[in-house]
Amino acid sequence: MKMHAHLPFFLRTFTLSLLVSITSCAYLPASKPALNQDESCQMLTNELELKEVQLIESSHCAGDACAVFIAVPASSFIVSGSIVLIGNTLHWLEKNGTCSQGFIRKNLDQFIEWAFKSGAKQT
Repeated sequence: MKMHAHLPFFLRTFTLSLLVSITSCAYLPASKPALNQDESCQMLTNELELKEVQLIESSHCAGDACAVFIAVPASSFIVSGSIVLIGNTLHWLEKNGTCSQGFIRKNLDQFIEWAFKSGAKQT
């Protein structure tokens, strides 16, 4: 029975320590280096990734400081993650819509070829 009385305190302490040690960083969007990009396909957008930036050297905090070290990383992850998601979606659309080997471009070209071979009039 005594073990159960200390368990919630232990779990809270462990969880808080774990959160503070994990969340002692912030996240920022950064460009990935281009890999084997087709020379003929000049793109305006870059692929993005999340970079981790260390906020504090030590994982010790007290009082309201702990709330800041939990709130800042969480909010930076949400905001930066959204920027990376939107940026990578635009990058994918540009790459696949404008480059000759892109998924959208190849399928659009095949559709146009099929449409004109089937007797559709060009406007």
